[in-house]
Amino acid sequence: MHHWRQHAADGRFGPPRRFEDGQFVFQRGEALEGLYLLHEGAVELVQLKEDGTSTIVKFLLAPTQFGVAETIAREDRYLVSVRAVGPCRAYLVPTEAAHAFLHTHPEAQHETLLDTCQAFCRAARYERAHLETAEVQLAAIVLAYASIAGRDVAEGRLIDLQRTQRDPAG
Repeated sequence: MHHWRQHAADGRFGPPRRFEDGQFVFQRGEALEGLYLLHEGAVELVQLKEDGTSTIVKFLLAPTQFGVAETIAREDRYLVSVRAVGPCRAYLVPTEAAHAFLHTHPEAQHETLLDTCQAFCRAARYERAHLETAEVQLAAIVLAYASIAGRDVAEGRLIDLQRTQRDPAG
């Protein structure tokens, strides 16, 4: 993500947007603005259900991109919801700016392809948990949260996130 991060640091994508834990960056069905370059922190891609529960599709840690598939494919809406896991910062790269950048920077094309493939591989490792019992699914989510947002304390590991039982429900 070197070229993407370098251009972000140079201010070419504007200022970063800050998101607090649990805040949605965007939700499924919202009008597509472009892709996001996650500069600091982590996000979770979720599918929201009508009853208010959500299924976590995958976790992404900085530096990475999200909203890439919709932006490159020129979808008019986001296909998944994305919310912050802990505080994070991300740059919005509007659709046309993203296409122009990719068209003129082959290195960025390669970085995007590599980043997207790595994200799919990480998701594939996590997908097996979706085939397990609810307890195993919840354990996988808790372990992911502990890895992403946990910190060591005298009693073990503290996950300092604000979540309800409905958030990770499968």
